[in-house]
Amino acid sequence: MAWDSSGRYYYRSRWVSGRPVREYVGTGLLARLQADLDEAERQQQAERRAQERDRLHSEEARYQPLDHQLQEVFSAAELIARLALLTAGYRQHDRGHWRRKRTNG
Repeated sequence: MAWDSSGRYYYRSRWVSGRPVREYVGTGLLARLQADLDEAERQQQAERRAQERDRLHSEEARYQPLDHQLQEVFSAAELIARLALLTAGYRQHDRGHWRRKRTNG
């Protein structure tokens, strides 16, 4: 949303089919009023985004202790699986796939 370089004509940008398009709005008092309306709408959208961001952050903070507990359970399960595979005669190749150890004989 901008006035042209001379400050006489008001244009606003909008998206059409995934591409930005500059739309001529006008000049004079009507253009000034539309510019004020557009600015108020942008501020409302920014406030809504900030409220949504704050809500998501508080929800994330609420689940953080559970996430920590889940990570501990996952680490324990991974350790148990690793021990089971090692006991069964497998080895991990270069931090990748588990392979059965070769037996010579």
